[in-house]
Amino acid sequence: MSIVRTVLPAAWGALIAWLVSTRLLPADLGEQAQTLATTVLVPVAGALIYAAARWLETRPGLPRSLAHLLLGSARTPTYNAPSIPTH
Repeated sequence: MSIVRTVLPAAWGALIAWLVSTRLLPADLGEQAQTLATTVLVPVAGALIYAAARWLETRPGLPRSLAHLLLGSARTPTYNAPSIPTH
């Protein structure tokens, strides 16, 4: 669950970064500058989407389908405490 909720926002971030770099950045920016802009935009957009989705999850009355769309699941992951071996 945690992997899906990490990878999907990253994929959304990559899509948004690609759209910004191909549609909004000037075409004459140069290939190196465009690559650098995309490299910066991907993690920033992914982090913003993840943060926004987590914030939206705490808001009552919002559809769970929005969390499914942005995070892949409306259920937050649960973790078991590691077992400590006794001798």
